[in-house]
Amino acid sequence: FLPLILDLGIDQDIRLVFVRVQRRPEADGNIPGSESLDRYIQNLNGYLNASNAGFIDMNGNPDIRLEHYLDTDHITPNYMSAYTDIFFQKARSEFDR
Repeated sequence: FLPLILDLGIDQDIRLVFVRVQRRPEADGNIPGSESLDRYIQNLNGYLNASNAGFIDMNGNPDIRLEHYLDTDHITPNYMSAYTDIFFQKARSEFDR
C-alpha cells in the first residue's frame, strides 16, 4: 500500500511527508515502544528517504510530557498551541523545500 501512495505523490508532483506521533508516556515518563518497533521505524525512515518522501518523528521529545496528554494518546487542548510550535520546529526543514 505504501508504494502506491508514494507513486501517487510522484504522479501528482506532491512530496509526501509522513509523521510519527509520540505515544502517551507511561507514569514513569517512558514512551512505550520496543526494539522491533525501533528497527521498523529506522527501516521506514530509510525507505521514505530513498523514495524522496519526508519523515518527521515526534517520538521521544522531552518537551512533550505525560501531563500534556489526555487519558489517551491525544494532546490536551491547553497544550495544543505549544505542541504545534514544537511540531513546526521539528518540521521546519520540510516547509523550506
